[in-house]
Amino acid sequence: MRSKMLLLLFCCLFQQVLTQAQSSKASGTVKDAKGNPLQKVTVRSLDGKASAITDNQGWFEITLKSPKVSLEISMVGYETKQVTAQPGESLSIILKEKQSQLDDVVVVGYGKQKKRDLTGSVTSIKSEELMKSNPVTVEQGIQGKAAGVFVTQTDGAPGAGMSIQIRGTNSFLGGTEPLYVIDGVPMEADNTSNTPSSGSSYEEAKMNVLSFLNPNDIASVEILKDASATAIYGSRGANGVVIITTKKGAYNQDRIDFNVLTGMSEITKKYKLLNAEQFANYQNEAYINSDLYLGTNYQATQTIPYPGRYDSVQQRYLKAPSDYRGKGTNWQDILFHHAPKQEYTVTFSGGSNKNTYLISGDYLDQSGIVISSNFRRYSVRANVDRNVKNWLQVGTSFNYSNTINHMVTTGASIVGPEGGVIKSALTFLPTVALLDTTTGLYSQLFYTSNPYQYAKQALDQVTGTRLFNSSYIEATILPQLKFRSVLGWNVSADRRDQYYPTTINEGASSGGRAYVSTTNSSNVSSENYFTYDQKWGIHAINATAGFSYNNGVWQYQMDGVSKFMNDALQNNNLGAAAVYTQPTSGKSDWRLLSYYGRVNYILSDKYLFTLTYRRDGSSKFAANNKWAGFTSGAVAWRISQENFMKSIKWLSNLKARASLGQSGNQGIGSYSSLSQIGASNYPYSGTVSNGYIISSLGNDKLKWETTRQFDAGLDIGIFKDRVSFVLDYYYKKTFNLLQYVTLPTSTGFASQLMNVGTIQNRGFEAAVNAKIVDTREFSWNVGANISTNRNKILDLGGVKEQWVQTIGTEPVNYQPFIQRVGQPIGLIMGWKEDGLFQSEKEVQDSKFYNGQSAAIIKRMVGEIRYKDVDSNGVIDNNDRTVIGNVNPNYYYGFTSGFTYKDFDLTIFFQGVQGGNIINTLKYVTDNLGSYSNTTVDAYNARWTGSGSRGTNPKNILNSWRSLRFSDRYVEDGSYLRLKNVNLGYTFRFKNQEIIKSLRAYASVNNVFTITHYSGYDPEVNGFGQDPSRRGVDLGNYPTSRSFTLGLNCSF
Repeated sequence: MRSKMLLLLFCCLFQQVLTQAQSSKASGTVKDAKGNPLQKVTVRSLDGKASAITDNQGWFEITLKSPKVSLEISMVGYETKQVTAQPGESLSIILKEKQSQLDDVVVVGYGKQKKRDLTGSVTSIKSEELMKSNPVTVEQGIQGKAAGVFVTQTDGAPGAGMSIQIRGTNSFLGGTEPLYVIDGVPMEADNTSNTPSSGSSYEEAKMNVLSFLNPNDIASVEILKDASATAIYGSRGANGVVIITTKKGAYNQDRIDFNVLTGMSEITKKYKLLNAEQFANYQNEAYINSDLYLGTNYQATQTIPYPGRYDSVQQRYLKAPSDYRGKGTNWQDILFHHAPKQEYTVTFSGGSNKNTYLISGDYLDQSGIVISSNFRRYSVRANVDRNVKNWLQVGTSFNYSNTINHMVTTGASIVGPEGGVIKSALTFLPTVALLDTTTGLYSQLFYTSNPYQYAKQALDQVTGTRLFNSSYIEATILPQLKFRSVLGWNVSADRRDQYYPTTINEGASSGGRAYVSTTNSSNVSSENYFTYDQKWGIHAINATAGFSYNNGVWQYQMDGVSKFMNDALQNNNLGAAAVYTQPTSGKSDWRLLSYYGRVNYILSDKYLFTLTYRRDGSSKFAANNKWAGFTSGAVAWRISQENFMKSIKWLSNLKARASLGQSGNQGIGSYSSLSQIGASNYPYSGTVSNGYIISSLGNDKLKWETTRQFDAGLDIGIFKDRVSFVLDYYYKKTFNLLQYVTLPTSTGFASQLMNVGTIQNRGFEAAVNAKIVDTREFSWNVGANISTNRNKILDLGGVKEQWVQTIGTEPVNYQPFIQRVGQPIGLIMGWKEDGLFQSEKEVQDSKFYNGQSAAIIKRMVGEIRYKDVDSNGVIDNNDRTVIGNVNPNYYYGFTSGFTYKDFDLTIFFQGVQGGNIINTLKYVTDNLGSYSNTTVDAYNARWTGSGSRGTNPKNILNSWRSLRFSDRYVEDGSYLRLKNVNLGYTFRFKNQEIIKSLRAYASVNNVFTITHYSGYDPEVNGFGQDPSRRGVDLGNYPTSRSFTLGLNCSF
C-alpha cells in the first residue's frame, strides 16, 4: 500500500513538471501596421536569458525562464516595442515603421554609431542596394551611389579593377585610392595597387585587390569622407576610408540561402568602319591624290576608282573595288562575341544563444566580350561568433578565394601593338579574309597582328590565391567598458603567365617570347582598443582608445626568355629557350605602429562633440620623421531638438555639422628614404662582370604627406524623415607632396624623392532620399546625389610647371599632361587647329610657308593649319596651349524604386558632366591615307577640294605627314547612362516549412549611354589609378551590356 502511494505521488509530480515544461514557452506573430508578417525580427527577454528570430511568416517561439517575462521586439527600420509574456501565451505584436532612419547604426573607425549621432561625413550602402546591379566586384556596386565618391572603371574586362576617388586627387605619387578596412582589418595600399587587368604589359602579377570578395557576402559598406571620420586612421586616411562589413549568422534561425544567376553580355557600341568595297575606293583615291599633290609618278588619272592597281606595298589585290561588293571581313564582329556569365552562391547560417555562424561558397564564371577573355572566382567564407561567457565573446571571419583571369592585350602595351587587339580590329584591312586562301593560315599584315589570331594564340593569365582572416576577442570589463582585440591576416599569391608564339608578330621576330612573374604579399595586423559608453542625465559619452601594429612583406620575381624551337611548350619550360632575359626580383617589408583615441560627447541630445587623435610611426620614412600625429575635431548641433523649433511640425530633423582635422599618406616604397643599390654589368678585362651601383639617392628628410580638411554640412529631414537631405561643403589642402624632383646631372642621379608642393581640393555634395508613396500595395522611393570637386595645384616646390611622362608609344608618344601652379591636375596641353588650307594661295599667304617651294605649297593644300599662339610665324612647342581638362564639372547618380504587391522594380542612372578624354585611337582611325582602315565618318569628313566643308585633311598617301597632338584628339567625356534596370517578383508560400522565400528577377546593366564621345565608351581610364594621366583611351577593353536572370531562394 505504501509503495502504491509513493507511485501515485511520483506520477502527480511528474505530470506537474511536464505541464510546466510544456507551458514554459510563449509564441506569437509580428506584423507591420499593414498586416504583413515581418521576418528576421529579434525577440529577446530583457533579462538576456532567451531570444528568438521570426520566420518568413512572422512567427516566433521563445522559452521563458520565469512566470512573467518582459520581452523586447526590435528590427531595423521599426520602432522597438516591449511586451509582457507568460508561459503558454500567444502574442500578436504590431511594429510601427520608423519614418526616420536616424537610429540606424553605421560602422565607423573602431566602432559603431547611430546615424543621428554622427558629427562627420559618412555614407552607408547596405547589402540590398549594393546587389541591385549584380556586381562582380564591390566597387561596381558602389558606383554612383555615394556623393563625393567618383568611381570609374579602368576598362571593361571581366574582373577588372576600378578607380575610386573620394573628394578629389590629393597626391601625385602617394596614390589616390582609399584605405579599405574589411571586418576591422586594414588593407594596406601596397596591396591595393594594381595594373589594368586587360593585359597591358609584362610586369608584376597583380589582381584587383577586392576581386577576392563575393559581393553577396557583404552586409554593408561605409565610406568615411571628412577628417572627423578618417583621422582615426591617421597616415592612411587622406584618401578616405571604405569600411566593408561581411554578413553574420542570426540567433535562433537556421537557414539556407541559394542564389543563382545566368546571363549574357554584348558590346554596347561598335565603330562604323569602311567595308571592303569602300576601303578599296578609299585606297585608290589616296594613290590618285598622291599623284596630283605629291607627283609620285603613279599612273596619272583622275578616275575614281582606278581599276588597275590597289596597293604598291602589299600587292594583294589587283581588282576593282566593285569586286569586293558584299564581301570582306568585319574584324569587330570576329573579335567581339556574346559572352556568357554564371554564378552560384550557397550560404548556411544560423545560431543559438551561444553561437552564430555563416558559411558561404561561391562560384563565378564570367566570359568577356572579347574572345578568349574570362574571369573565374572560387571563394569560401566562414564567420563564426561565440558567447563564451556573459562577459566574453570571440569570433573569426575567414575567406579563401582563387581567381583565374584570362586576359587579352588591350590598352597600353609594351609587348604588343599600342591598343592591342582593339586597335588591330579597327585597322586591319576589311578586304583580308580571316584565313589566307592560299596557305590556309591566319592572314597577316606587316604592321599588326591578326586580332583573332592574337586573342586566340597569345597567352596572358593571372592566377591569384588569397587567404584572409579577421579574429577577435571582446571582453566586457564593466557594463560601460569593453576591450576588443582584432588579429588580421591577409596573404596573397599571384602568378602571371605570358607567351607570345611565333605565329603572331609579337613573337615571330624573337622565336617566341615567354614571361613568368610571381607576386607574393602578406600583411599581419593587430588592433587593440577599449571602448567606454556611459549616459547620465543630459550627458552621454563614448570614448575609444587603443593601439595597433601592422607588418607587411612583399616579394616579386619575373623571368623572361625567347627563341624557342617551336611553340609546343609555351612558357611551361623556360629552359627550352635559347635566349634569357636578365631576371628581375625584389623584396620589401614595412611596419606601422600606432596609438589612437576618440571621444564623442553629447549634451542634452542637441550638442555633439568629437575629438580624435592618432599617432603613427612608419618604417618607410627617415629616422627623424618616422612619427607624426593627426588630430581632428567636430561639432554638431541638432537644431530641430530646440524648443523654438517644436512648432515647425513638418521639420523632423535639422542638424548642422562642422569638422576640421588632418590625415596622412604613406603610399610610397618601403625604402624610399634610403639610398638603394642595384645590380649592374660592366666591362672588365674584355669580359662582362657583375657589380653593384647606387641606383637611387635617398632622402633623410623624407616625411609624410599631410591633408588638412574642413567640412561643413547639413542633415535635413522633413515629413517625419520621409524626405531627407544631406549637404556638405569641404575644403582640403595637401602639403609636403611626395614626388620625384629632377636633379642636376652633376649629382649622377636623374631625380630624388622629396616633399615639395601643395594641392587644394574643394567641393560640394548633395544627396536626397524620399519615400514618395508608401501604401500597403504600392510604394515609390527615390534617391539622388550630385557632387562637384575643384582641384588646384598651389605649389610645385619653386617651379611654375612640370610635364608628366608620355602616354604611349609611337605614333602617340607625346606628353599631353602638364602640372601647372594655379591649375588643376589633369590639364591637357597641345596645339589648336585653325581649319584646313583651302588653296595654294592660302598656303602662300600664310607666314608659315612663305618662301617655301612650289612642291611644298601644293602638298599643304587640304592639310591642317595650326594656330600660331605666340605669333612668331613658326609652329613649334611654344605654340602648345591648354586644350582640355580631364576633371569633370560634376558627377551624379539617380535611383528610383517601385514595389507593387509582390513585384519590385529599380531603375538606376549614373553620369558625368564635363571632363575631357584623349582618344588616341583617332591617330589611326582618322589618319586618312594610311594602309589601315578608317571610319566612315572620318572618310566622309575629308577635304575634297577648294571650299570643301570637310574637317579632316585630304585622303593621300601620308607617310610624309607629321601629325601634331591637337584638340582634334581631345573630346568631351560627358555622359548619362541608364546603369541598371532590375525587375523582380517575390513568391509567397503559406503553410509550408521548406521554402521561406523565393525571388526571381531579370536585370540589365548599361542599358544605354547618351554621349558625344566617338570612342567605344566615355568611362575609360587607360592608366588605372595614376592621378596625373587620367582620361586616356588607349584602345582599352570596351564596356559591355549585360542581361541577367536570377533566383534568390531561402530554406
